[in-house]
Amino acid sequence: MLSAAILAGGQATRFHDVDHSALVIEGRPILERQLAQLSRLTIDMLQVGGGVSHERGRGAADLGAGCGPIGGLHAALTEEDRDGGWPSPGAVYTRGCLARVVRRLAEGRLKLIDLLADLRVRAVPAEELDRFGDHHHLVANLNTPAEHRDFATPHSHGL
Repeated sequence: MLSAAILAGGQATRFHDVDHSALVIEGRPILERQLAQLSRLTIDMLQVGGGVSHERGRGAADLGAGCGPIGGLHAALTEEDRDGGWPSPGAVYTRGCLARVVRRLAEGRLKLIDLLADLRVRAVPAEELDRFGDHHHLVANLNTPAEHRDFATPHSHGL
């Protein structure tokens, strides 16, 4: 069974300490939108870190607190007993990468993007993502108030 994890932790320093999951897009908080979309793929959902909500799915503390997204990925991969896949924006991780995640955490190498050099990666073309909706909308990464404002403007992402 495919499992889904939402990494909801983080200090949001680039976002003036605003909780990303509470940001509103088209009248709904991002976390609510994520849960609704993921529920179309699986009933096994996990929210890691942040103000963990048990409204849907399970919650887990961020075992790698202060370690950024790679710490959240570690928490998600160690939470599940079976070998479920973990989708994230533009990525699906399996428990097979856990040893590499643990090694990077131990070495203090915390950039999630750098982990990709240690993994077998398949790039998914935008056209393939578009089968599920506008790829700009599906895998948006909002790290600043300006990015949120631009994304929330309908004409900025083709909606």
